[in-house]
Amino acid sequence: MITGVGAPASRAERWHLRIAVVFGIALGMTLDEFALWLRLSDVYWSPEGIESIQAIAVVAAILAAYGFGLPFWHARVRAAWRRRQ
Repeated sequence: MITGVGAPASRAERWHLRIAVVFGIALGMTLDEFALWLRLSDVYWSPEGIESIQAIAVVAAILAAYGFGLPFWHARVRAAWRRRQ
């Protein structure tokens, strides 16, 4: 929670990567325990434990699509903006 509050509070660019790394580690640890939260029992080593792996895969895919697609959409918006002017 500290990194969630610290990210918008920090305006210095040198802290952005550090805060992102800490937030990513915390997100990974949270998603790792997803199956435990869902079942409220230790199902990590049982077949139901695959749910946490699936949750991590879904979140990783969304973040990857966002991260890799962001430059593409920025370029498209800039190109469209230039045509309007």
